[in-house]
Amino acid sequence: LGETLDGVVTGITTVGAYVQGQPFLADGLVRLPDFGPGDWLHDRDSGVILNTRAGRRVHVGLAVRVRVAAIDEIAEALVLVPEDIRKWGAPA
Repeated sequence: LGETLDGVVTGITTVGAYVQGQPFLADGLVRLPDFGPGDWLHDRDSGVILNTRAGRRVHVGLAVRVRVAAIDEIAEALVLVPEDIRKWGAPA
């Protein structure tokens, strides 16, 4: 727990973004409430999560840095949070 990983966003859902962490190829979820301040909205048509106020977006293929917050043993997945919420997402 607490380890920082480089990863790639592999999926977008209404609850957050799935990230595959390197070098372990372990999957985890960054939940919308952990994205940081502002209103992050899932745009189903474009397949992205947007924060128009901050001018940021999260999309499949985006390289990110995340920290392991917990391990969900039932789902067999990592619970991830952004390493630095100020840098979370790409410019919109």
